[in-house]
Amino acid sequence: MTYLICYDISEDKIRTRLAKRLERAGCVRLQKSIFVAPDFDARRLSMLRGALLKMLPPQLGYGESLLMIPIERDNLTSITLLGDTAQTEALLKKVLFTIM
Repeated sequence: MTYLICYDISEDKIRTRLAKRLERAGCVRLQKSIFVAPDFDARRLSMLRGALLKMLPPQLGYGESLLMIPIERDNLTSITLLGDTAQTEALLKKVLFTIM
């Protein structure tokens, strides 16, 4: 299964650590706080979730969150992009190629 992983964290240090950990795990950054975890099985997702949980403070601030959203491959191909989309389109193609 492929997952969109999104976070809204106010502390720079935590955000940086989360981003680096996601990239080391094989996630592809689509936007500053949005990553795609391509073709993660349940074990791999569970390990990543545990690692990310350890990085978060026990109590997140108001409005802070981390989301792990399962997404079907077909949904990735139907994403609507607005604005400066060239880089995001290229990254989505890379993700799609990875999970084919």
